[in-house]
Amino acid sequence: MQANFSDEKLVREYLLGFLPGEERERIERRFLADSEFESFVNLVEDEIIDEYLDDAGDLTEGDRRAIEDHFLRPPERQRKLAFARMLRSRLQSKEDDAGIRPLVPPPLRPPLFSAGASAALLALVIITAGSALYIVDLRRNLQIEVAKQGALQTDLAKKQERIESLEERVRATQSGTELLAVDLNAAASRGASDEPRITLHPETRWIEARIPLVDEPAPYSVAIRTAQDVEVLSIHGLKPETSHGGSQLAFPIPAQLLPPGEYTATLSAGQGTRNPMTRKYIFTVSK
Repeated sequence: MQANFSDEKLVREYLLGFLPGEERERIERRFLADSEFESFVNLVEDEIIDEYLDDAGDLTEGDRRAIEDHFLRPPERQRKLAFARMLRSRLQSKEDDAGIRPLVPPPLRPPLFSAGASAALLALVIITAGSALYIVDLRRNLQIEVAKQGALQTDLAKKQERIESLEERVRATQSGTELLAVDLNAAASRGASDEPRITLHPETRWIEARIPLVDEPAPYSVAIRTAQDVEVLSIHGLKPETSHGGSQLAFPIPAQLLPPGEYTATLSAGQGTRNPMTRKYIFTVSK
């Protein structure tokens, strides 16, 4: 990853809590997906801690307030700050002691690392290990929360669908209007008082039309037409139902095919025989 000044500035604003929501989410997604960017963020964290401890006047009042109120809020960064402060104190103490220590001849073979360098290296190892553990824990918690949120939203949507379906069924059952039955009378004339009238409700899905029969040839065909002679439904091969009360022909009509208006149901049977039969039944639909 090629880090540049704009990246560092953006990460610094993110760590200090200055970025808006969309930019902050983009940084967090990149942090979780890019290990090199993750290391870069850790370096910027260390730089902010060093600047805060140096207290050289480079920090603005707004930056210092953001560090104390936002940046140092996570316990891990508080531990980093405490460790860095302790390390600086120990190094300063060693430097002070070195200033009053009597001169001694240098060793024939100087050590590879001074005490201060060893302590700094140890501190770097500890900070890096602590940061890695913190990041792993943060990533795991974030993934768990994302998975929980997704599962909760899916479960909530399914429950809402079931509730709406049950409410609709309860309303239809209570009103008894999901299926309407109507008896068609061949003797009814257009506009007559005995003309069957069907009142559709919002819950109505089907209309069961019933026609009483005498001994007539089967099967039957039914065609439903509007007052303008436009066919909206045609059913063939209907067979009558027989009971103690006689025979009748029952057939379903989808309610969505019948907007308000006047309709004619034409019943026919025995077409192509010597005694074909045709009857018309008038009915009105309203809402």
